[in-house]
Amino acid sequence: MMKDVKTGKIVWLYPEDSGVTRLALVPAIDKSAAIKAAAKNFVHQAKARSVKNLVIAFCSFTADEVGKFLNVMLIENIDHTKKGSGEDKCVEAVSVHLKEEVHGKLKEVKYWVELAKGVILAKNVVNQSPSLATPDWVEEQAKELFKSADKVKITSIVGKELAEKNYGCIYAVGSGAVSPPRLVTIHYTGSPSNPAVELALVGKGVTFDSGGLNLKSTGSMETMNLDKSGACNVLAAMHCISELKLPINVVGCLALAENIIGKECYKPSDILTSFSGKTVEVANTDAEGRLCLIDALTHVQRNYKPKVVIDIATLTGACLVALGLSTGGLFTNDDKLAESLLKCSSHVDESFWQLPVFPEHGKAMKGSVADLTNSGSRYAGASTAAAFLKEFIEGDTKWAHLDIVGPAIHTYGGSVLGLGTGFGMQTLSLIHISEPTRPY
Repeated sequence: MMKDVKTGKIVWLYPEDSGVTRLALVPAIDKSAAIKAAAKNFVHQAKARSVKNLVIAFCSFTADEVGKFLNVMLIENIDHTKKGSGEDKCVEAVSVHLKEEVHGKLKEVKYWVELAKGVILAKNVVNQSPSLATPDWVEEQAKELFKSADKVKITSIVGKELAEKNYGCIYAVGSGAVSPPRLVTIHYTGSPSNPAVELALVGKGVTFDSGGLNLKSTGSMETMNLDKSGACNVLAAMHCISELKLPINVVGCLALAENIIGKECYKPSDILTSFSGKTVEVANTDAEGRLCLIDALTHVQRNYKPKVVIDIATLTGACLVALGLSTGGLFTNDDKLAESLLKCSSHVDESFWQLPVFPEHGKAMKGSVADLTNSGSRYAGASTAAAFLKEFIEGDTKWAHLDIVGPAIHTYGGSVLGLGTGFGMQTLSLIHISEPTRPY
């Protein structure tokens, strides 16, 4: 038994007359990756034994290690692939016993727990069926989530009102759908004495992407209920910030639309006028996410004047080709912002890699008959998409774009269907939680 513990294995004991049914010995580990692996193995083994109530005594972990262990354990406890008759056997209750010096750092542990709850929330929303999770449904989830939050105000611009107020790009993307497109803005005021908005988060929320008239083929469409991953992450990050009552002012904007074919859907060769006033020629209706994002980016800049804007989206297949299934792309106009995001992402084991936005990438997005085109060269597609978004960053606003198309979508078991992972949510939240990494 002790040999197993020393080699890092979890050992289960079944003591008699002790008041507990099972006892697990989890080896103390001093590396982040090993803690993550131990927590994952522990909760999966507990579920396999149908354990419903856990009491965990952390004998040697620091507050940060306790938090990381609980974070991974809570996320792994819920299996979002289990639906219908194949119900997941979750652990239902967890009690924690800590050594005395950790009690003075409970706030640090709570941060990790809230981050886990945020990932679970993002996954709960993103993995809903596309016929249920329409733009109006996502808006209702946001309103329900924050109905008791006194520091949060939610406003929406919906359907024809978008067109009337000159949000022409997101309106066009959602014009073929029964559920109208909308911008849902979540304004959290944690520092009312200083009303300036430090940071805005913008999430792509295409609740289903058929490709529009440039229709996706079989094999490319089945995971497109997950094209709202960015917006779900922003929604969850805003809830995490609110629950922790952070003393900052943050805006989250959900750019929600359904890109499907209908009698009023937009068409290739349409010329759209964005909220910024710049015009965009539609070269491809399947390059719709960037059209939603640009109106949202202008919306938050002009109405809230944040110092920093971060957008997050499952945007380009090119980023998936470049970086693979486990790493997201990071694009920015500010090196310090990049440093903050990379430091936060490393701490929560969300892998990002910085990619360039060079002048030639911007030139590739210039339009023939409009200011810009929504689909440029076949080369460097992730960077040209980022360059397109950069055209809508105003003044000296610090900006970062996170392309999460690879790690945000997980396919499993040979199925064509996918699972939204909540990747990126913890990075968006931690950049506010950790004062040294705040980029404002």
